[in-house]
Amino acid sequence: MRYMLSSVLAATPFFTRFAACDRYASNQSPKIVDAPQVAINFPDVKGIRLLSPAFVDPSSIPATFANGTSGPTPQDVLVQYLKHLSRSNRYFTYHESEALQSEEARSIPYVTLSNGKRGQRLRIWIQGGMHGDEPAGDQAVLALLGKFAADDRWAAKVLEKVELLLLPRYNSDGVEYFQRALASSYDGNRDHAILVREQTRKLKRLQSSFDPHIFVDQHEYTGVGAVASKYIRAQDILVSANKNQNIHKDIRSLNQDFVEEIFSAIGEKGLRYAPYFTTSVSGNAITINEADASPAANHKNAGLGQTVTFLTETRGIRLSDQHFQRRVAAALIASTAIIDIAVNDFDNVYKTIEGSRKAFIDSRDDIVVLDEQQTTSKSITFINATSGALSNVSVTSKNSDPPSILITRARPRAYVFSRAWADVAERLRILGVKVDVLQQDYVGTVEALTIASAELENTKFEGITATTVTTTATARNVTVPNGGFWVDTKQKNAAFAFVLLEPEHYTSQVHYNTIPVEKGDEYPIFRVV
Repeated sequence: MRYMLSSVLAATPFFTRFAACDRYASNQSPKIVDAPQVAINFPDVKGIRLLSPAFVDPSSIPATFANGTSGPTPQDVLVQYLKHLSRSNRYFTYHESEALQSEEARSIPYVTLSNGKRGQRLRIWIQGGMHGDEPAGDQAVLALLGKFAADDRWAAKVLEKVELLLLPRYNSDGVEYFQRALASSYDGNRDHAILVREQTRKLKRLQSSFDPHIFVDQHEYTGVGAVASKYIRAQDILVSANKNQNIHKDIRSLNQDFVEEIFSAIGEKGLRYAPYFTTSVSGNAITINEADASPAANHKNAGLGQTVTFLTETRGIRLSDQHFQRRVAAALIASTAIIDIAVNDFDNVYKTIEGSRKAFIDSRDDIVVLDEQQTTSKSITFINATSGALSNVSVTSKNSDPPSILITRARPRAYVFSRAWADVAERLRILGVKVDVLQQDYVGTVEALTIASAELENTKFEGITATTVTTTATARNVTVPNGGFWVDTKQKNAAFAFVLLEPEHYTSQVHYNTIPVEKGDEYPIFRVV
């Protein structure tokens, strides 16, 4: 039985009632209907063509989309659409193979766009459908492909400066079951540092191979429940830049400049926007939690390749087909703006990213091992759940603009460790890190870290009870036999090594217990300084 709940009501008992344990292929979230006074704030966007299957051929939409038990575009329709576009357009190349499939062997097709000319190009990766119950994400990527196919003049201009990889549906199993998670019930967007699932590894290898300058991940957020019993989330789209402090400062600055221009493009269409945030309430006080720097999520992880990255989130989870045109339009406006900014300001964007990558490789600056969000006051627009009026509300914001730095450490020249930790070396390689195999014994002085404290979390997250550690450092001589691993940090993707190998970091191999330690143990990854 499916349930619907008006968004004007406080939904806490309802959410508690359905906060059940995961079940195979049965993790759908019941539809919630916006009250009329709320819905009036989300009319269709005028003056925009959406050339994706749900809008080009509404007869392809299953009836189940309306009741929140499926998305609007079945897998076979998506595949047919991508193949049709690729056959009909000289810039398009369709990719599908048995080597890149979901956990249940569904295809994960993607399209590359290029004019085939040589010369400097920005590489842009845009994906949707990471979570299977966020349909505006994959529909917006399909609409972007439709725009490229329909507007040859614009496409030709873009492809003089850019090559693209467009992956509409990251999580084809999740879309099939209209659930957030992969078929294994694992959240695919929390797997990008630990790399537990083989599907994550396959897609991460593709991403590392493409090596984008710009990465975009298009999602939807839950905005239907009442906040503090009286407000509804008002933003059509949330957009955030990368906050990780191990990304070169000029790339982070460029990333934020992009966001401001994206907001301008969105605002010109009469849409509401904000940086990404979730909400929590204590009494009547609202706290918003903005994007942090954790590279467990795909867009934040991608930035560690010294890449400009974006998370876009339209208001859509649990809305089924409500306001769908507006949701897809908002996401398409954002992705189009990113492309247009990159093309129109190509020289600056290309020079900044490539120059920053070289500067990062050559840098001897300290690395950031641990940070935390700061707390500030802000004003956020909400919808009054009773009247439907827009209202600016004072909130407490936890944000990383900038974060508070807790631990820094000298950047090592390299990391060296035994072949016993071949699984760690493999994770680094999947992320695009160059890992060399020692051809002879390494004998030398290293900085060795000893675990001063090790504390387990009280609860599991994605099946893992994480460990938080503190360490002390000493210099000592070690011998690591040939066949061991050497990770030179004078490389573009060294930041992946920083967050995986520095044990205090919240996505380290120690944190995830793939390198298990106890108080008093010597950490087996050595720093060559």
